[in-house]
Amino acid sequence: MGKGVRIQKGYGVGKRTTDVAKELEDRYNLTEIFWDKIENMVVGEIEVIYSDMLEEVMAGVAYPKKAETSELTEQIEDAFKTYLDRETHGIKTLAAQRGVSYLLPHPYARGNPPRPSFIDTGLYRQSFRAWVEDAEEV
Repeated sequence: MGKGVRIQKGYGVGKRTTDVAKELEDRYNLTEIFWDKIENMVVGEIEVIYSDMLEEVMAGVAYPKKAETSELTEQIEDAFKTYLDRETHGIKTLAAQRGVSYLLPHPYARGNPPRPSFIDTGLYRQSFRAWVEDAEEV
């Protein structure tokens, strides 16, 4: 057998990442706090994208909408990962303080170093996706 990290079974067994993300959102409002921090930046970027598109359309040039929004969604995803890494959400969970980590052979050992909150195995962090979709007309 290869030498790799063996993830111990524990919290989240039998749950999908979306289930865990919903529980975290219900309890800690992580994405709501994140959105509050980046909303102005995102709105500003969207304004630039659409004004550029309008200029291109007025000039008779087809505009690759997908390329611009892909860059924006990548920025949002990177910002969310940094938000978790640097704990700018301001939430320190007891598990993180105690160093509970299912990546370690003994997840609950007293000598485990503290870790960032909401980053244990890294699955939640890596699964975050942002996307842009057309809004329905109101």
